Amino acid sequence: MKEVPSKFVSKMSHDLKTPVGNAMMYAELLIEDLEALASDHPDLSDNLDPLASYCRNAHLSSLKLIYAIKSWSYCYHLQDDVFTLDKSEIDLQSLMQKVMDRNSILIKGKSLDVTMQYESSVRKMMASAEIVDMIMDNMLGFLITLTGSGKAIGIEITDAEGGQVKIRFIAEPPAFKEALIDNYCGDYKLADKCIPEQGVLKPAGFPLIFNNLVLRYMNADHGVDPEDHPSRSFWLNLPVS
Repeated sequence: MKEVPSKFVSKMSHDLKTPVGNAMMYAELLIEDLEALASDHPDLSDNLDPLASYCRNAHLSSLKLIYAIKSWSYCYHLQDDVFTLDKSEIDLQSLMQKVMDRNSILIKGKSLDVTMQYESSVRKMMASAEIVDMIMDNMLGFLITLTGSGKAIGIEITDAEGGQVKIRFIAEPPAFKEALIDNYCGDYKLADKCIPEQGVLKPAGFPLIFNNLVLRYMNADHGVDPEDHPSRSFWLNLPVS
């Protein structure tokens, strides 16, 4: 199998992120202009609101693509042992709420009931804000895609042993396919998830594969509840320091 060096992947991901980032920036500027115009001219709000909604969708789609590109790139950084984490103090509950708010347009589009129960005593933790945000967005986005319209997704955050925080993403049965569970918690090398003779990751596997690899790097336990669990979930335990 041909190797794809992390330096090459980093260069490619940077080249891809630049135009996508521009599209996201312009969408954000359009949203601000449309909201200001609607505020100044309430009589036009019925016409401007749909345009603002389209721009929000374009903005979110651009961010999702950037996260997919980063997940792809970071997977190779992890494989080549050149991945590093810059830790800072983050508010986990606030971060989780921002992830939910960011995905609200997708949640509303499928009429999903997404709830969060934050019952952990931990309010602040030392971690990489970018990586934790990517992990949570990957998980929620993955479940939104696989959850049927009108169904529910639950997020439960509680204390875990050893000064960790346990996060459970409670999902509907379609999410618990064997291949997806293996992507998230299987013990494998990155090469096992690559297309033979090409050395590139198989499509659609980046988010869960990245979550699996980076959680292992963080020494964070993660897995999937057994089939007979009353509220089956994809779960992870995050260290708080």
